[in-house]
Amino acid sequence: MASDSSDPRSSSSIIETARGIFYHAMYHQLPELVRTASQLPAKTMQRYMERDRRYDARQGAIGDPYKGFIDPGLADEIDERQREHDEYLRAQQKDAKRDVDDV
Repeated sequence: MASDSSDPRSSSSIIETARGIFYHAMYHQLPELVRTASQLPAKTMQRYMERDRRYDARQGAIGDPYKGFIDPGLADEIDERQREHDEYLRAQQKDAKRDVDDV
């Protein structure tokens, strides 16, 4: 019979596998998750926290087909970026118009 370390069903192999999974989760995955969350804009984190408190958030994407199958926090972020881009374009147009009027 083969040694216990090569048998995947042996108790020592199972313990070592579980220990390896736990080590990877605690020392690699969890710090990466915290680092990624800390780099998100504050408004995004605030929206996700507010969204989790609402009833609709617990229903998932299929909960309301009339709103579409998009995450509400993502929809807010898309709308905000669209508004910022529109404001930027308006400012560019005003600057261009001012430059033409000055000539």
